[in-house]
Amino acid sequence: MVINFLMFLICIALIYWYFRFRIMAYLFFDREKQIVYTWRKGRVAACRFENIGFREKTVGLRLFLYGEKKKAGNGYTYKEVEFLVQPSEAMFFNQKRDNNLLLAQLFAFMDEGKQAVIKSSSFERKLPKTWQTKDKKPEDFDARLDEILKHEHDLPGLYLKRLI
Repeated sequence: MVINFLMFLICIALIYWYFRFRIMAYLFFDREKQIVYTWRKGRVAACRFENIGFREKTVGLRLFLYGEKKKAGNGYTYKEVEFLVQPSEAMFFNQKRDNNLLLAQLFAFMDEGKQAVIKSSSFERKLPKTWQTKDKKPEDFDARLDEILKHEHDLPGLYLKRLI
């Protein structure tokens, strides 16, 4: 009876966690403004193309943007924020060279635009059909994005300090 009750509690906790877990927003690469931006749990992260940091891992690329950490009395405090981008053409990764196509596509898009990567007129991957909610764009997004971009020149130094 005790084991059944514990299993029931674990199931309830997992179901609760599943419904609270949000589908993260996309990473947006804006070629006109030359920035990369996204948001996660109401916090904004962004970076200019020339300051973006990345590290190759066997599971994909880790991109480093500059983002909001905590809300303070006079605004937000900032830090580097890490995002994992995984290539979709392989089911598993054993070596860093498995990221070569993803790196080539990412930099070709940043340099030349979507015509370098997408051969049709448009492309958008469909989201899985789940009951999970999407992470909503913050209301004052543009003002917060501008504030991050004022400070993101600190990112290369933070990125180097993190690697050492």
